[in-house]
Amino acid sequence: MSHLDPAGASARTAPFSAMSERVVMSVSRRTFLSLLGSLSALPGVSALAVRPPVPLRPVAVAGARYHGLATVAHELGIGTVLALRREPDNPHDANAIEILGPGGVRLGYVPRAAAREYAPMMDEGADIEARISGFVPRDWKIPEDVVRTDLVRGAPILSLTRI
Repeated sequence: MSHLDPAGASARTAPFSAMSERVVMSVSRRTFLSLLGSLSALPGVSALAVRPPVPLRPVAVAGARYHGLATVAHELGIGTVLALRREPDNPHDANAIEILGPGGVRLGYVPRAAAREYAPMMDEGADIEARISGFVPRDWKIPEDVVRTDLVRGAPILSLTRI
């Protein structure tokens, strides 16, 4: 049995203009990007620059022994995303990039050799994601491509990506 309004029309057949419901359309990512790309063909619309994520050299946290790593180590695991924050007024290194863990606890810094490269990117507005990809093992053997300084057993090794 359908519910009818006083005029006898079903709520399902009401004219579109009388409907107050919001219409939601589901579009796949591929379709959305295709439509977005086709906007550049319209007169007066420039192509939108979409920058793919760029992997950067991985780093081991520098200075971990002097900061709060021990207080939050139990909260860190593979895949944990950590925050990076520029510290241009650092008296020891104008390119300093802090690595912050849960609750904003300073875990240490990006090693100088990498910070020299990544600080200008961040200063220009680039976002860099830092994700834990491993930890310094007991045998100290870490991949050669990892930028390191002042290693501490158990300190996070980070995969960095410019996003």
